[in-house]
Amino acid sequence: MPGKITIRPGMCAALCMLLLTGVSAYGQSPPPPPPPLSRVIFPKPVKVAADSLFSRQLLGNMVSNNLETGFYQFSVKAPGAKPMNVFGRDSLVFYVKGRAYREGESGQIDTSFLHNGTTKYGWGRAMDYQFADSTIRGDRTVIWYGEPPPYSQRYLEVQRLKKQFVNKTVAGVVTGYTYNARSKTVIDGFTFETGTVTFRVFIRVDEAKRLVKNLFPGDVVLINTEGIYNWSDTEGLRLSPNTLIKDGETLVFNGTVQI
Repeated sequence: MPGKITIRPGMCAALCMLLLTGVSAYGQSPPPPPPPLSRVIFPKPVKVAADSLFSRQLLGNMVSNNLETGFYQFSVKAPGAKPMNVFGRDSLVFYVKGRAYREGESGQIDTSFLHNGTTKYGWGRAMDYQFADSTIRGDRTVIWYGEPPPYSQRYLEVQRLKKQFVNKTVAGVVTGYTYNARSKTVIDGFTFETGTVTFRVFIRVDEAKRLVKNLFPGDVVLINTEGIYNWSDTEGLRLSPNTLIKDGETLVFNGTVQI
């Protein structure tokens, strides 16, 4: 159908990462790719009505923390520019002049700043910011104008750990396996402890089946880190491996299991 792309299973995570990387504004770090969707279609953005700040389209459903939620494409007005095309879960939060507005309160926002093409803007996830209202958290997408909200201590910790670990090889211990959110019996990675830090290392389910035949709790391994992410409020820090070596044998190379 013209203007729409249907994504086959297995392609979702890679394409979502590509899209998320492309829509982040003013140096905002995009979220990591979400788990595979049960259905995903990327239509053209819907035009935002003159009396509204945003519009949304449901792209599909996904499982996070064992709960199925919607995954949306948002078109959000930007100052003196075309609307931002943002992808995210849950509802929007707007941050303007130091105040947070929930999606249902967006009509209260004075949008005169939209006529100022020099106003900075961007977006991120609620879990990466600090809000006086502690219920604004998790995967809610935050749209900010002017200045972003103060960053959370967790976000700042992730930035510190990125400098410490990304593109570096460190030794650590495999402390256990991790399991897919949709099925608690399907292994999707393992936990890795190095020094005083424990990471959850995500591996694609089809590749994890092969990896766990050669990787066991208690194994000492070397990991060269590609990225570190604050994945969710509850799951902790995720590490994306570039290479993984055990007893001189390369089990993961360029992020792909080799066995």
